[in-house]
Amino acid sequence: MQNSIIYFCQKQSRSGWANLTSAQFTQINYGVVVYKKTAHVLTYLEAWLGSKKFDDMMQAYYEEWKFKHPYPEDFKKHVKSFTGQDLDWLFEGLISTTKRVDYAIKKVSSKKDEYYVKVKNKGQIASPVSITGYSSDTSMTFWYDGFEGTQKLSFPVGGFEKYSVNRTGNILDYNPKNDVIKTKGLFKKVGKFRPGIITGLEHPDVTALYFVPTLGYNYYNGFMTGLAFHNIGVLRKNFEFIVNPMYAFNSSTLAGAAQVDYFIRPADSFFKDLTLNASAEQYTTRFSPQLNRYVIGGNMVFANRQSPLKKSTSIQFRHIYIRSENFLVSPDEVLAISENNYNQLLLNYENKRKLNPFSVVADFQQNKRFVKASVTANYRIPYSSKNKGLKIRVFAGSFLWKSDDFSFAGPDARFRLSGQNGSQDYLFDDIYLGRNENTGILSQQMTITDGGFKVFSFRGQTSDYIATLNLSSTLPGKIPIRLFADLGHYFNGETDADPLNYTAGASLVLINDVFEIYVPLVVSKAIQETLDLNNVVFGERIRFVLNFRLVNPIRQIRNLSL
Repeated sequence: MQNSIIYFCQKQSRSGWANLTSAQFTQINYGVVVYKKTAHVLTYLEAWLGSKKFDDMMQAYYEEWKFKHPYPEDFKKHVKSFTGQDLDWLFEGLISTTKRVDYAIKKVSSKKDEYYVKVKNKGQIASPVSITGYSSDTSMTFWYDGFEGTQKLSFPVGGFEKYSVNRTGNILDYNPKNDVIKTKGLFKKVGKFRPGIITGLEHPDVTALYFVPTLGYNYYNGFMTGLAFHNIGVLRKNFEFIVNPMYAFNSSTLAGAAQVDYFIRPADSFFKDLTLNASAEQYTTRFSPQLNRYVIGGNMVFANRQSPLKKSTSIQFRHIYIRSENFLVSPDEVLAISENNYNQLLLNYENKRKLNPFSVVADFQQNKRFVKASVTANYRIPYSSKNKGLKIRVFAGSFLWKSDDFSFAGPDARFRLSGQNGSQDYLFDDIYLGRNENTGILSQQMTITDGGFKVFSFRGQTSDYIATLNLSSTLPGKIPIRLFADLGHYFNGETDADPLNYTAGASLVLINDVFEIYVPLVVSKAIQETLDLNNVVFGERIRFVLNFRLVNPIRQIRNLSL
């Protein structure tokens, strides 16, 4: 299993990873690739040569180069000379590229007094391969020279229960799930079922299903509890799923979510990985006893061989279908079924460089009533102290087309100076404790989208165009306080236009980007007039971000900088 971890991290680097400088690795990738992989490569060589020959080779190398300074080319020359082997699979394959070793065992057959194990090389390196026949009390292992394509390899008869191409664990095999085959049973390539708690590293002989107790809450469903079951491990599989049904005590209904992913990570391609997914959610809102959201789409991350650990380019497509049963007063007064479809295309570019990292996202959305486009750019200027700096966010958006019957009476897709609250999140992308609340603490939850202004106001809602600048700066010392300022211009041909709007204040950062509280202290005249018109007192200006999706444990694993 460690071999899969090594390849997972290695694949993030460009070909010739050994030639990278330390600054080009992430911390995890450096440790796994530079230290772990090189050690496993030599262990692989030792297993193939045999310990005696390998020890003699290393002792001779020591005697030749003691008190000297050898280079990698000297070690390569010595090993090739001592073994009399070409060893391109080792030096030009495993060490100098991100090509994979991936032998898959396909079939076991017998003829007279001999067994034949059919093995396919699904990787890009023709390295030596071992075959082990084993039962509960005995095993036998033989090594074979590497090959391309598929071969039938002879193996002595032994009455074994299973055969494996990497039972010893010495081969740097990319996919351990295709390493083992059973000689009996209906599903010969399916491991023994084993339940687990939360998640884990899977074994080739085991098919794991994990269970996780879950809790949830929103103002309309009340407290929710359930049991999620999934097959998601630390390392990604081609097919992953999670199903999380929950019972909601306040609404006395079934709630929850489910998602399936199909993941592809090619060895050498113009894209690094591709994920196709589908998800479904069901919850209750203030105006709907049952709201269902279905999403299908995919995300492609393009390969970047020059700086794969720092720069990332991706394209994401989603089709979002939202169906709700709407009522005004009580669940007994169902008025109508509401259905809305949206198509979204996201283009993402991110540069995680140490000095002034930045990202750019272009967002295109289409509905039967509109087509709109926006760009969000984030730029960070670090100060001398760790985790201190200035955040700069720029947003610009415009409607490209609107139908004749476009209005905000339906799903409100207008741009707005204020970041979205729950009722304005028409795509239902974020999680709100009280999505449709207009008063009270739950109404003050927000997400920093669109104009990103930290004070809520009906000012600046537009179906034309908008442009804003958001600044946020840390302060000296360890106090988690930041100062922020928002500047913005918008135009709405139907109502008004302000040449410049602004807010400024302080924020308490409890968990960066996850839990932050904003206290606007200064607002522009037009916004102040709107606040006064709606009798918004100072305490009601305070808003907070509570981003549950960022703390999703699966998301955290997937976003590791490997």
